Amino acid sequence: MKTIDELVSLVNEWAEEKGIHEKGNKKTQLLKTHEELGELISAHINKDIELKKDSVGDILVTLINATWFEKQEVENADFSIVFKFAYQKDDIKKLVEENNETDSNEILAILSNILIDMLLERKYYGLALTAFLININMYCYLENIDSLECLEIAYNVISKRKGHMDSNGQFVKEE
Repeated sequence: MKTIDELVSLVNEWAEEKGIHEKGNKKTQLLKTHEELGELISAHINKDIELKKDSVGDILVTLINATWFEKQEVENADFSIVFKFAYQKDDIKKLVEENNETDSNEILAILSNILIDMLLERKYYGLALTAFLININMYCYLENIDSLECLEIAYNVISKRKGHMDSNGQFVKEE
C-alpha cells in the first residue's frame, strides 16, 4: 500500500493532468465532497461496505483537490501534514474509545456540519480540514474501513478515467 504522501502527490498530479488545477476551484471541489458525503450516508444507511469504501476514497480525493486550491491562497501552507496527522490509527482508536457514546451516525452528522462550515467559510480552512479528517477516520475505525486503502482504491480508479473539464470547473467523466 502507498503512503499518504505518495497518494496526495499522485492525486495532485492527476488533477493537474486533467485540468482541475487550471479550471477548477476550491468551492467546486468542496461541493463535490458534499456530494460524495451524501453517497457515504446512503451507503451507511444501506449497509453497503463497498460503496462506503468508494465514497470515503472519493471524499479524500475531492478534499485533496480542494486543499490544493487553499494552499495556493495561503502562503507557505503545507496541508499534507494534516492528512498524515489525521491518519494516526492509534490516536483515532483512542479518540473513539474515549468517546464511547459516539457512533457512526453521529459522526456522519458532524462531517456534514464541518463540510458546510468549509463551504460557507465559517471556520479557518486548516482547522476545519483537520476536524473533518479526524472525524472521517473515526467513522472508518468504527466501520472497520481503512481510509488510506480507500484513497488508494479511488486513485487507482480515477487514474484510468477519461474525461474533460466543463465550463463550471467540474471534471466530466467519459462514459
